[in-house]
Amino acid sequence: MIRLKNIADIFSGYTFRERLGAFQAGNTVVVQMKNIDANDCLQVDDVTLVNLPDLNERQLLRQGDLLLRARGLFHTAAVVAQVPERTIVAAPLMVIRLKSPKMQPAYLRWFLNQQGTQAQLVKLAAGSHVKTLSKVVLEELDIPLPPLDRQSYIAEISELGARERALVLLIAEKRSRALECKLIHSAVQNARQESR
Repeated sequence: MIRLKNIADIFSGYTFRERLGAFQAGNTVVVQMKNIDANDCLQVDDVTLVNLPDLNERQLLRQGDLLLRARGLFHTAAVVAQVPERTIVAAPLMVIRLKSPKMQPAYLRWFLNQQGTQAQLVKLAAGSHVKTLSKVVLEELDIPLPPLDRQSYIAEISELGARERALVLLIAEKRSRALECKLIHSAVQNARQESR
């Protein structure tokens, strides 16, 4: 086991003083919670642009960073696979940036998104109305650290399982539609025969 703070830097997203609108001009791409989909994947096709001339290089999002939902009912994470140039993250997202080659981002994402880890994070979140996870709490999280090849194996099997679940849902949806079409066709045919 290893403490997250020993292998990663954790920092909060950029805090904006006013609500972000749907700006289409600016020098900086802003990733918000709405850009993380239900499968915990980052979607950068509908992002906000703002003008932020003075940014610390550390604040810019990098490939391999993890984005964690720090506020809400769930505190799941997404790995940044591709990132537009000059991109930052808006609070309440947190950035987890691995500083050790001993852990792979996909494995850490898998671990953070596990039901047991999520239950632990929910318990540790503070707030009476909207639960928020603090950086300090996250830094103290213990994570199992298997060898890199085992991490790759775990992350790959997890990804394949997620794809399988998505395909099973898609197949079930298509079967349901096909059945409905057959039933509607049968009802229409039956009605026509009755009317003769």
